[in-house]
Amino acid sequence: MKPVDEPRPVAHRWWLGALLAVSLAVLALCATHPPRWETNDDVGMAMVAHGYGMAASGSPNLIFSNVVWGHIVRLIPSLGGISGYVVATFAVLVVVGTAVLYGLRSLGHGWWLGGSVVVFLLVRPLLLPQFTVNAGLMAVAAVICLNVYIQARQMPVLWLSVGLLFLSAMVRSHECMLVMLVALPLLPWRALARGHAPRWAFAVLALALLAAVWLDWQAYRAPEWKDFNDLNLVRAAFTDFGAGQHLINRPEILDRHGYTANDLALVGNWFFSDPRLADPMALKAMLADVGFLALRTNALASGWEGIRALWQPDLRVSLAAAFLLGLLLPNRKVAATWLLCIAAVFMMGLLGRPGVLRVYVPLMALLAVTPLLFNGAERHRRRPVVFATVMVAAVLSAWMAVGLWQALQHKDEQARRELDSLPSGSIVVWGAAFPFEAVYPPFSNAAVRERYRLYSLGAFTLVPDTVARQEDQAGRGFVNLLQRKEGVAIFAFDSHLSWLDVYCSQRLHGVPEQLQTWRAGSQLASRRRCTAVP
Repeated sequence: MKPVDEPRPVAHRWWLGALLAVSLAVLALCATHPPRWETNDDVGMAMVAHGYGMAASGSPNLIFSNVVWGHIVRLIPSLGGISGYVVATFAVLVVVGTAVLYGLRSLGHGWWLGGSVVVFLLVRPLLLPQFTVNAGLMAVAAVICLNVYIQARQMPVLWLSVGLLFLSAMVRSHECMLVMLVALPLLPWRALARGHAPRWAFAVLALALLAAVWLDWQAYRAPEWKDFNDLNLVRAAFTDFGAGQHLINRPEILDRHGYTANDLALVGNWFFSDPRLADPMALKAMLADVGFLALRTNALASGWEGIRALWQPDLRVSLAAAFLLGLLLPNRKVAATWLLCIAAVFMMGLLGRPGVLRVYVPLMALLAVTPLLFNGAERHRRRPVVFATVMVAAVLSAWMAVGLWQALQHKDEQARRELDSLPSGSIVVWGAAFPFEAVYPPFSNAAVRERYRLYSLGAFTLVPDTVARQEDQAGRGFVNLLQRKEGVAIFAFDSHLSWLDVYCSQRLHGVPEQLQTWRAGSQLASRRRCTAVP
């Protein structure tokens, strides 16, 4: 029997009520608990988008997100000194919360249960925003909206789900595809295929995605991106999947290609300033010599490690809540979703990326809301127990998120105090040694953002319009700076500096010297020089 459309005025009131409730809650939380980026990826992309820190000028080419998302965040005006990237990040979370609250209410759940689910899903991403998590949560919200559309036949809900899927793919396409792959059993395929409106909506989505992929491809085809593109195809094997550790055990391969174990340690830790080391052809040749199977000898163990990582402390509440709700509201689709999730997590470990928290968080969110999507006698009979389970999960997850936020805030305040002795201006920063999240919180103003000019040794070293790339092209690259009489100020871990000293001896045939040191607690910056041997 075809579902009866609910009265439009009621639907409008529910939308407005959900939007108002979520917006006020987000504003209150952010006002009392200033957010902090969970990882330095968002800091780097905000810099690239708006042209500060390690970026000499702004660009929509954000590397990890589609160029369409880059254009969107650059078009958003700054609000009170808060950049467009930050505004877009929190606007996404408001839309997700609104869609989830309205969707669960439309599926027959009360406002209190829907609000508890929103708290459960969003407190951590609001306190510790991360773009991969945001992309995954948009896909989860889209799945909810599609199920709402099938029951209520509300066209705005259908188009909202399409919009959420599009933006999810723009922010982080890999996470969007992963969540939708796991959610395949939850999608009402027959109902969507029979409907005229869904066919049109998904045709528009497909065309929009194809256009966005083409625009992204075009944006990175420019000649100035060649060096970055060539290296980016192969560097992941060393920076993400530990290929260097396997190659170190094959010294004959290193000797054949003129590399040392120290060279691979540098490449595996994002040192791309010397083209003799960051040589795509040589790196590819070494990978071919060692062979794919040799690199993945521990693949099975890594796959099981990925599954075990689901029980890491930051995921336990979500995993337990999802498991309990699945038992309380059993459904074949829910069981199939669990199986797909476990298989996907195992495959990620098999490929060398086990236990990545930001990838897992949306998957746990999907598993938790899945049992709430379907009607049935069990749901009505066990409503009090279901509500109690969601409430406890919301309280525990919020309590843990606030506790983590407080610990990180204390750490960040200490880092900022330690950096007071470091002069403003240009400095080389190597990977995660520099406390990006502490120095550039989401709600920082322009004065804070302009304090340092950062030459970054990391993922953005070869990106056009960054400080590092411009300095390299002007003959003031890191290797040249290291050999100057006055040396170079660099922010790095002790292990990085040890590798750099060996590099000075092996590659530059010089003597490493430390001219000056700024150390405060865990932070270390030093002025170093590689002096040529007479």
